[in-house]
Amino acid sequence: MEWLRAEVDTSNEKVRERVHSVFLDMSNVVNIDTSELVGLEKIHKELASLGIQMAIASLGWQAIQKMKLAHVVDRIGEDFIFLTVGEAVEGCLTAHKGSAMEF
Repeated sequence: MEWLRAEVDTSNEKVRERVHSVFLDMSNVVNIDTSELVGLEKIHKELASLGIQMAIASLGWQAIQKMKLAHVVDRIGEDFIFLTVGEAVEGCLTAHKGSAMEF
């Protein structure tokens, strides 16, 4: 997180080079507990405060179900939960290009 904060601070004048997305490849995660859900929410809040979108990829169905029950998916955004890392990259690039056009 410290690196991202520093990167955002130094790239404010260089908008084109700014970090806009962070991908969490969770392919090895089969299940998730309460402390991990809280941790994901903390990471999401921190990234959002820096203007960075968090995307989760390759998460097992049991973990996704628990995230839905805890409303973590609602907070992160269902559009940013992906089956593969490739889909996550493509989805975030599309979302970023769409938001860049609005400015």
